Amino acid sequence: MKIFKQLSYYIWALPFILFIFGYALAYFFMHNKTVEVPNVMGSTVQEAIGVLARHQLAVRLFAEKEDDQFPEGTILQQAPAAYQRVRPNQQIFVTIAKKPQQSLAPDLLNKDSGTIERQAAQAKMNIKQVSLASRYPKNACFAQSVSPGQPLERLKMTAYISAGDDELVLMPNVVGLPLVAVQEFFKRSNIDVQIVGQDVALNAQQQLKVVEQKPMAGTIVDLTKLKQVHLQVGYS
Repeated sequence: MKIFKQLSYYIWALPFILFIFGYALAYFFMHNKTVEVPNVMGSTVQEAIGVLARHQLAVRLFAEKEDDQFPEGTILQQAPAAYQRVRPNQQIFVTIAKKPQQSLAPDLLNKDSGTIERQAAQAKMNIKQVSLASRYPKNACFAQSVSPGQPLERLKMTAYISAGDDELVLMPNVVGLPLVAVQEFFKRSNIDVQIVGQDVALNAQQQLKVVEQKPMAGTIVDLTKLKQVHLQVGYS
């Protein structure tokens, strides 16, 4: 009779024991399950969301990095790295590409050589200085290869620095520059500009650029005799 009572007690407790054992077993397997992190580098964030969701993972933006070699929004880095094993529902931090800010050419006109050097260093630009004889004050910038406010490719440009008065000078290269800026440049030296090839309306000059020049760039000219330059222009 005593044995029967003890057996009944164990039979009554058995469902609770099995429940606790099953819960512990499920907890062990669920919390020790891992998944492999897929490689999402090179894909967009939208694509990565779908890929990671299929692996029970989530994506989270960590940072943006300027890079002109990849389309904006392309994933450049991820953490944890691809093919590592992590627990389900873990977040994968990604760094995506963004377009670099477009640099614009500074206004260097009338600035001296030292000021231009300091400005180039501060802006991390490569500004080449070319010294040419001119009627402008010595050591002052009287022309630049890229007009102020225009996009500056690869942070490079040229500043033309006055070496003082001299009759013989090198003809600067004005091909590719806006017509209005070139006209203003030669006007300062009292040199007349003749546009050849087509009639140009005043309201259209803002959109025109120089495509050909005479005298040609690099030609040695006598400022006392140079009264006129001929330019062929076209629309940018």
